[in-house]
Formats: sequence, C-alpha cells, structure tokens
Amino acid sequence: MIDKIIDLSKNNTNEELDLLEEEVLNSNNALYIYAYAFYFPNRDLTRLNKAILNTNNKTYIMHYFNNIQNIDEEEFLSVILELDCKTIFYSLFGRKSAKDSSYIKAFTKLLQYPEDTYKNLLVYNYFNVLNKYNEELLNLTKEILPDINKDNYHELLSKLIKDHSFPIKKHEGYSQNIYKGHNGFKPDIIVCHRSFDYGRIIDNFYSDKAAVSSHFGTSRTGEYLQFLSLDDSPWSNGTTDNPDSGVYYRHSDNELILSRGSNANYYTYSIENESFDGTLTEVQYQSVLEIAKKIIDYHEAKYHEKFIIDNKHIIGHINVSPLVRTTCPGPNFPLERLIKDLQDYYK
Repeated sequence: MIDKIIDLSKNNTNEELDLLEEEVLNSNNALYIYAYAFYFPNRDLTRLNKAILNTNNKTYIMHYFNNIQNIDEEEFLSVILELDCKTIFYSLFGRKSAKDSSYIKAFTKLLQYPEDTYKNLLVYNYFNVLNKYNEELLNLTKEILPDINKDNYHELLSKLIKDHSFPIKKHEGYSQNIYKGHNGFKPDIIVCHRSFDYGRIIDNFYSDKAAVSSHFGTSRTGEYLQFLSLDDSPWSNGTTDNPDSGVYYRHSDNELILSRGSNANYYTYSIENESFDGTLTEVQYQSVLEIAKKIIDYHEAKYHEKFIIDNKHIIGHINVSPLVRTTCPGPNFPLERLIKDLQDYYK
C-alpha cells in the first residue's frame, strides 16, 4: 500500500486517488491513513481526519497532528489530551501552527500529572523558543513558578530548564550502541540532529535501554564529545526496506538514500546537537564546524577520495525520514551556512 501511495504521489489522476483513498480508509491502518494525508495534503481530508482518530494509534495521531494542517485542531486535541504526557507535549511541539488555546488546554492537562518534564518544556517552548506571549498561559504557569510575571518570564523559564537538566556524566570509552563497521559501505553523508538536553544526550547514548547513538554530540556551551568510532555505524539514521515502517527508505527526499535502500546508518555519520528548534549558539556552531572537518578529513584519509560537500551529503534527519522525523534538526538549523563554510574551507 505504501509503495502505491508513493508511486501515485508522483503521477496520478483524480480517479486513481479516489480509489486509493477508499483502499486506505478500508484498511483502518494508521500509517496508511497518515501517509495518504502526508503525500496528498491538498485533497479533502475530512474522512481521513476522522479515520486516523478512530485508530487510537497515538504515534500516528501525533504525527498527523504535527504535519497535516487541514484538520479540526480542537477535535484532534480532545483525543491527544487523553494520551500520555510525552505525546501531549510532542504533539504541540511539532505542530507549527498550534493555537494559543491548544497550548492552554495542553498545559492545564499536564498540570494534573506529577511529572514535571513535559509541562516545563511546553511553556519554555511557547514563551522562550517560539517567543510568543499569552497572559492566560502565563498565569497558569504560576502553578509551577509562583513568582513569574511579564517582566521576568524569559529569565525564570530559562532557569527552570537549566535547573531540571540531566547531570553531565563522564563515561570511559565509546558507546556500545553501534553497528560494528559499515556493512560494506563507505559512509559519505553527515546527518545533523537536535535534542533538548546535552546531559540526556550523553545518558541515552551510553544506555543499553535507549538504543540510540550518534558519532558526536554538542552542547550550547560549545562542549562536544565523540561517542563512537568513525569506523562504526550509529543508531540514529535508521531506514528499512519494510514499507510498513515509518522509516521506510522510500520516504526519504535524499536521492542517495533512495538509490541505496539499505539501512542508512551504515553509510552516514551523525552529529547530535543540544537545541530546541535547531538554533545553535555561535560557540556551538564552531564546534559543529570543527566536528564536520574531523569527519571529512577522516573520510578522505581512510577512503582516499574527496568528501562531496553539498546538500545531498550534509543533511538533516528530516531528509532521511521526513514522514516521522519532521522536527529534526529543527527549522533554524544552519545547514546552508555549514555547507558554505565547509566548501570555503576546503576550497
């Protein structure tokens, strides 16, 4: 079904799309419904909108809410607010056009839970990252910050996030969250990511439960660590040849990934960056630039070939798996600047 959706997104007639829509609806499959709406956003999605909610699949309801703009936001939110704290937060975090009223309802719901992380992240993202302001939401924020007001909210929310950051632990050696070697590939793509918390990045990359890793990670202060040998592959850019997976390789918008099909971890290098929306501090950007040079120099020395520096070989996670990685590395990540600076340096 997914292959059919992708193929028809390139060339179709209205009759073919009508028939496809019926097939998708009859499947009651959340992935198929979301993928159809993702590839054909200009269609009348009224029936798809209701169908995705009826699946009760929280993962794809969240992705649908994030990425499909032609929906009844209140109807979707009423379902999302009955899900767990993490899904509530990421639903609002990912939706570019979420209404102020949705943030208010979401924060009100999160206040009912003892877990602090996601209520803190929600208001920090709204006020400090998106730089929006709403008096009602600010007043609700007094439930977690009694002294907050219109004059100090940026400062207090920044301190709140800093105070709740993961401790930065030191680890010996490389992470074991790896694929040994590159399965016969020569890695030639650098993939950039973003995560909220540098301490948590480190914690996850050394955890045998998190099942995730990147070669490098940077902090807002410019500190960076290498977590894997460049001789090994990360657990961060995975694709599959299974059409019923959200990371099916044919969803990629990168022609190299499309042509190879195999798990993209095997032919990519990975850099994780502490950021909410892809914005990097200047010292952090300089660290990313230094890391990219290390990777390029390593590649050219090991494989005796030039590393191609362009937007096919230096990309964001969204380019690997746009169906389910739509907020990574964030809209403000300086990808074009990075490519240009590297081109100038190696010129």
